[in-house]
Amino acid sequence: MSSTINIHNRFLIYNILQYMPSSGEFIDCHICMCLRTRKCFSSEKSKLNCCRTVAEVSLPVSVYSKMAESSVSLAQNQFNCSICLNKLTDPVTIPCGHSYCKSCITGCWDQDDQKGVYSCPQCRQTFTPRPVLGKNTMLVKVEDNPRKRKIQAAQLDHCYGELGDVECDVCTGSKNKAIKSCLVCLNSYCQTHFERHEEFHPGKRHKVTNATKRLQEMICPQHDKLLEIFCRTDQHCICYLCMLDEHKNHDHVSAAAERTEKQTQLEEMQRKFQQRIQEREKELEELRETVDNYKRSAQTAVEDSERIFTELIRSIERSRSEVTRLIRDQEKTEVSRAEEQLKRLEQEIEDLRRRDIELEQLSHTDNHIHFLQSFQSLSVPPGSTDKITVSSRFSFDVVGKSVSDLREKLEHFCREEIKKISPPASSVRHNQSIPTPEYESRKEFLKSRGSLIMLECLLTIFLGFISVLLFCAFCGRRRKDGEPPLIKGWIPFLGKALEFRKNSQQFLTQLQQEHGDVFTVLIAGRYITFIMNPLQYPSVIKHGKQLDFHTFSDSAASRTFGYKPVRSSLFPGMSDRIQRSYTLLQGPALDPLTFSMMGNLQQVMRRRFLPSEESGSDGDWQEAELYEFCKCVMFQTTFNTLYGHKSNLRLDQLRVDFEKFDAIFPLLMARVPIALLGKTKEIREKLTRFFYPQRMAEWRAPCEFIQTRMALFQEYDTLQDRDKAAHHFAMLWASVGNTIPAAFWCLYHLISCPEALEAVRAEIVNVVGEKNMQLVFEEDITITRQQLEQMVYLESSINESLRLSSVSMNIRVVQEDFCLRLDAQHSVNLRKDDIVALYPQTTHLDPEIYDQPQRFQFDRFVEDGKEKTDFYKCGQKVRYYRMPFGSGATQCPGRFFAVNELKQFVCVALLMCEMQLLGNQQEAMLDNSRAGLGIMPPANQITFRYRTRKPGDNMKREE
Repeated sequence: MSSTINIHNRFLIYNILQYMPSSGEFIDCHICMCLRTRKCFSSEKSKLNCCRTVAEVSLPVSVYSKMAESSVSLAQNQFNCSICLNKLTDPVTIPCGHSYCKSCITGCWDQDDQKGVYSCPQCRQTFTPRPVLGKNTMLVKVEDNPRKRKIQAAQLDHCYGELGDVECDVCTGSKNKAIKSCLVCLNSYCQTHFERHEEFHPGKRHKVTNATKRLQEMICPQHDKLLEIFCRTDQHCICYLCMLDEHKNHDHVSAAAERTEKQTQLEEMQRKFQQRIQEREKELEELRETVDNYKRSAQTAVEDSERIFTELIRSIERSRSEVTRLIRDQEKTEVSRAEEQLKRLEQEIEDLRRRDIELEQLSHTDNHIHFLQSFQSLSVPPGSTDKITVSSRFSFDVVGKSVSDLREKLEHFCREEIKKISPPASSVRHNQSIPTPEYESRKEFLKSRGSLIMLECLLTIFLGFISVLLFCAFCGRRRKDGEPPLIKGWIPFLGKALEFRKNSQQFLTQLQQEHGDVFTVLIAGRYITFIMNPLQYPSVIKHGKQLDFHTFSDSAASRTFGYKPVRSSLFPGMSDRIQRSYTLLQGPALDPLTFSMMGNLQQVMRRRFLPSEESGSDGDWQEAELYEFCKCVMFQTTFNTLYGHKSNLRLDQLRVDFEKFDAIFPLLMARVPIALLGKTKEIREKLTRFFYPQRMAEWRAPCEFIQTRMALFQEYDTLQDRDKAAHHFAMLWASVGNTIPAAFWCLYHLISCPEALEAVRAEIVNVVGEKNMQLVFEEDITITRQQLEQMVYLESSINESLRLSSVSMNIRVVQEDFCLRLDAQHSVNLRKDDIVALYPQTTHLDPEIYDQPQRFQFDRFVEDGKEKTDFYKCGQKVRYYRMPFGSGATQCPGRFFAVNELKQFVCVALLMCEMQLLGNQQEAMLDNSRAGLGIMPPANQITFRYRTRKPGDNMKREE
């Protein structure tokens, strides 16, 4: 037993207590050994409180026995070299009994060759001369035993709380989890040993970091110093000795400084990756939606095909029955005719046989007189002498052949048409919609079904329509007591929509004459109560609680432009903050917008419409379409003023797509599903993608209003990039959708009225001055907001143009059933979810309010050199006499910016150009297809000619 203890405890105590000297000597712990290896033992050992004498830690024999019995396997984990702290490699033993790696002890003693005295790194026993190293065969066997190493690894894993934890380099036996690593001592410590480590260095604390297995990577392999410097020339970390040696003249900074710079690059790279992830996720969602659409389309096509083929089979069954009936009728007719002929022939044969008998008897008579008298009567044959023809070839083979031909043609048709229904591509290309060729083939298939199926479908539709009419007549909405007159029309759902769209003003005026100032009309599924008397408008406008505008506008806008409603719980407070942002389009905030708009207008006019000196056409008349001229100038100018500039922005293509969407806009507002409007959804998505935040971030100098909206949208994480872009697209439509036609009517009325043109030109000359008029062709001139407000005739002309061209409709949605008091004598009951509408055009064209209301009168809103605001009806002052921008608190928030735009456009156009309408053309008329949506575009084309105004021209009226 003692021999076993001597053998095993020697290694055990070496590795646990590291040294078992005689009584009174120190027992070095693992920390002491680390200090020795770092050559700081002599200076710091005195500070250590961890080492004690043998007498203080003497153990009873029983403890040693238990250690010998229970820690044989444990000792397998403790065969470490006290120099390198790793497993012993090629172990050798020196005379004092300590074992080391051969390479470690050899390297250590090589440094002592000059002194000639060699010492043990642990017990400091000295030797002279240099001892011969003896190989420790027992340790070699233990380390070379694979089975034991496997057991050691398993036991080591068992000691850790979790796989992959960093172990404490000081703990003996079962290793505890390390919490810190010292970059000076190059050791990792558990909580207990880290506290002792801190106690050993109270004055100058070592640099520590979180526990890591990569301590060796933080040490210079050449100088064994801490890597604290980054060499930018060689792009790797170095120590301070490397900086003084190999990297002396290189560009180097501290590792922390380089980390800060790299961290910025890392964040940018991460941002790009996140952006790419969002784009890919969006594409993935679009692809999934495309696949779902294809599946739905395929399912619809299958159901339609089943239904069509079922109808076709039924039609064939009906045709079969019809052919059978025709054959049987023909058979009955022919057989009946043949039977009649058969009876006739049988009767004639019987008569002939009887006559033959009579003739036979007469031939044997002897009476000559009787013979002669009877011969005369018997010589005439009985019955008809007409020949009866019976066709022995009659059959229904022709019918069978026709049916057979029909079958062959039908089978051939089916084969050919089915070939046209080609399957979709086997792979889906990126950013492309999956083709659906079944629709075209289905159309051709339906077209070829024949007149019989067409008649059947028409009959079915007719019967269904009659059923709907009967249902609406007996079960539809009925007028209740106190409600205004109800006009529903005879077409279900549509009601009077067609008449309203054809000529809304005439239609409503006629209903007003028949039913009075208040009536309810069914238009496209909505019951709209019109208030026609402008004196009753204030009663409607003041009921903001019961009659809400935002319910309709938010729903219509989100549905039309494809974003989530802002008044939902997903975006708390967003609606109110958006409303507050509109103050940036009013008052003093308009000054920078006015300045920007003025410069953009002049640049666009010079670049797009005024000839250059090199062209040689300066002063020549050029012809153009007036509405196209206004679209080109106002679209680009407004976009640049609001959203800023960027080279290669392709605004011309944006305008083309915008016009396509704008043409369908009335149908979207009428709640027609976008899926039924061809490529409208694709066009809307293309326009929306133009305003994605990543793209807008590249535009230079957007106005403060747009910047505020961008910052506001960025605060809401629930608002996706696509919704943000849709909001910006909606703002673009709001800024140019009505401004462009308004610019056309302003310019058209001025050019067509010489008196108005002369008065407005005089105002422009008076404000701008002769000097600035000469500079407009070379540099930008400025007309301030205050100067624009001084031009009363210009403002009156614009207001008059808006009065004649505005066909807007002020909408309010009834929030609850209530009685609306219109005045002292009149009140009406309104139903929840109905719409109350004010139709300003009837006021604008009321001859009692405006004299000659159909005529353009440029000074109609000027009185004594100021704006005229007093207009009367029935002796009472009309409060809302002009309403192109709505009424009350729901007026268009951008109306001041829009009027400013129109004034600037007219000023710049008249400053730079002479303009004339071409003769022999029809007057411009309103396009009533957009009735109720604002300023109407022209229904017909108006051509004009223009030329650059020559320097020195005093803008006198052209003859």
